Amino acid sequence: MPSAKLLITCLVAGSQYLIHPRKLASIQETINPDAILPVTLLDTQEIYGDLEATLRLFDAVDDVFIPEFGFVVVEKPGTNSSAVSGQRHLALLGKQLYHLAWDEVDVVASSELGHLPSGPYIPHGPNLHQSWKLYEDEFDAFSVGVILENVTRVGDFRALSSLSASGAHRFIPVPSLLYSLFASVEKPLSGMRVSIPDSSALQGVQTSISSRAWHSLHSGPAAVTSTLGRRLMDLGAIAVGKTKSSQFGDGSDSSGGAAGAGAGAAGYGWLRAAFGFDELGGLGETATSHGVLSLRMTPGLLPLEGSQVNSQNLVSAGVLGRDVLELSNIVSASVNRSAWEDIPLPRRLVYPVDLFDPPSSEQRRDLLSAFVKTLENSLGIKAETFNISARWTESRPAEARGQSLQAYMQVAPFRAYCYEFYHAYDEFRDRYEAEFGHGPYLEATVQHRWKIGETVTEQEYREYGQRIGVFRKWFNIHVMNVTAGAPQAAMILPFDRDGPSYKDEKPRAPASPQGVTAELLSAVLQTPQMMAPFAQLPYKSRVSGRKEYHAVHGSIMGIQGGGPTVISTVQKALESALWRSRVDVGRLAFPVGNNSRNVDDSGSAGKANYALSKHSRAARRATSPGINTDKSLKDVDLPSSTAVGIPSSARPSILAVHGSAGVQKKSKPVRKGRLSAKARRRHERGLEMAEAVTERTGKKIKRSFERARNIQSRAKTWEEVNRVAEEAEEGGRALQRNAFAALDDDEHGGQEEDGDDKGWATDEDSSGSTSKAAEDAQSLPVSGVPIPAGRDDDDDEIL
Repeated sequence: MPSAKLLITCLVAGSQYLIHPRKLASIQETINPDAILPVTLLDTQEIYGDLEATLRLFDAVDDVFIPEFGFVVVEKPGTNSSAVSGQRHLALLGKQLYHLAWDEVDVVASSELGHLPSGPYIPHGPNLHQSWKLYEDEFDAFSVGVILENVTRVGDFRALSSLSASGAHRFIPVPSLLYSLFASVEKPLSGMRVSIPDSSALQGVQTSISSRAWHSLHSGPAAVTSTLGRRLMDLGAIAVGKTKSSQFGDGSDSSGGAAGAGAGAAGYGWLRAAFGFDELGGLGETATSHGVLSLRMTPGLLPLEGSQVNSQNLVSAGVLGRDVLELSNIVSASVNRSAWEDIPLPRRLVYPVDLFDPPSSEQRRDLLSAFVKTLENSLGIKAETFNISARWTESRPAEARGQSLQAYMQVAPFRAYCYEFYHAYDEFRDRYEAEFGHGPYLEATVQHRWKIGETVTEQEYREYGQRIGVFRKWFNIHVMNVTAGAPQAAMILPFDRDGPSYKDEKPRAPASPQGVTAELLSAVLQTPQMMAPFAQLPYKSRVSGRKEYHAVHGSIMGIQGGGPTVISTVQKALESALWRSRVDVGRLAFPVGNNSRNVDDSGSAGKANYALSKHSRAARRATSPGINTDKSLKDVDLPSSTAVGIPSSARPSILAVHGSAGVQKKSKPVRKGRLSAKARRRHERGLEMAEAVTERTGKKIKRSFERARNIQSRAKTWEEVNRVAEEAEEGGRALQRNAFAALDDDEHGGQEEDGDDKGWATDEDSSGSTSKAAEDAQSLPVSGVPIPAGRDDDDDEIL
């Protein structure tokens, strides 16, 4: 079985690499069966083209490839490989060359790829294997790293349990980007390294849910891959591992239930995206804690089959990343939407004031205002200030029976969630108690929520569901229609952290959210919600003892199925304001800048490396006008001369913009093709230079033709040379004369003339001009000094 094969690691230039156990091909040359060496697989055109440029390109675009892989080159089999064998010692630039040979088994196995991609490989003996780089999980984001058992097709996975040299961290294996460099319509996420949560199954890998009790009952590997994992693999993504979460993924961790996904997205540049599950705002908490982007998707767009989730109605898949554009491509591909398809932007922007708590500082209030203005300016609309609770009072549904919004919805969302959470693990609790004689160990938050869920009756659960349904219907009618297919709209929500949280702090006591809050609204309405960092604020860290910065996020909620629209809205707002749309890897989300947002925007798209002037158009666009000008007459038709009682010259001043508006500008005199004195002199000099160049070029061409004719007249064909040689041999003169002597005899009719024993005539001989000085020069000894190449009169090379 393939899983029984040992995993071999090696050290290349100080970096750890995994030799993938799947054999892809064999090398023709004889190699020690225990030899391990890094090589680069290339086709014939790449080898005998600009080889050094190709290797430099590989080093620039791929983090797995390093220059040491370029010392040995392996050539793919091809029809033209033997045609250039005589040039190998020149083209390889001193590099060692091996040749690839596929046996029948390997050709069949590799047929799904079409051909082995160029890039870094590591042969073990004569067998060629993929090279996977091993990165240390220094932030403990992963529960396990994984590799595919067969790299030519998606099937079984294999967990990698190797530890780093220090033994403190796990290794996470990543394949070369060159193995799947180009995306396609069928595989838009080709080669993208992603992680999935440990509650999502991968065939051949154990599902742990960050619970030892669960692990003890489910110690075997998963039989199938979850629909989430299968969807990502079918789109070309590469799952490199499973990220940690709090116990049962319930979000009890202060940084959210997808804490491992957040740490990986923020800390590892080799990880492009991290998927997780959002419940009760857990994914948003993760994003704000780690300073990254996040999107909670509409429930149902990414199926949850094969994933252990706590609630079927209030849980949805989500993704965290660092780049807005890349996040848009991932989400569009995941929901089977083309990245090139036009995405409609919202035509309505809602600002619910009753969901916003007073800002903890004036800085935060100003940053929130700047974020709202940026959205308004980019969309060209004004945000509607809205009080949801007050609107409920004005249009309260009959089912509420006079209750306020918060009283009617006080316990419904959270208690309904706890009921689903508790009963999702009924079978697990029964099996565990039967196996071990006691209940499983539960983290404090899980224990708190299961106790609440245990007390909720089925009738109460149905009543809570009815209340949630009433609220959804009322919200669609009186606040914002969020049903799929409705006109695009967006709502700005508060979702931010006041500052950092430290691990040595006492954990917060388990809480029970009450009513309709910003954290619960998206889950209750089953809508997408995005968190986007746009600023950062300083604080004094008691751990590092220096000034640190934590990111400030803005949050946008869209309609059902409108995840791509939400991302496009944020992307357009950031780009129009010339703000950064990409988060950096490491300690800071953004480089520190000298502005109110503490962000250096010099690296943002379209942003020059100089400060923005307050008098520039961009600065004026960033501020809303203070005067509410009436523009209702802008679209009024111009007065017609045929209208009764209105003269043809009458033009209201408000519409003067359509005419000259009273502004006259003196036009420049038209020369009608006449040149100025300077222009005429420049033109004449140009004509003279062109004439001189044409004349010189003509002379060169003429001399070249004359010399070519002289050479051709003196040259003889091989047939004529062979005929003369045969005649000389027949006459018995073969030992006294050679072929070139016969040439001279043949050329001069068999008679030797004084001064004509040079063999080849010079230009002076061909023109008939001979002199005694030339004859004397023939009698001088031959010098070893090289003769310089011929030059013409203008010191240019002969054509």
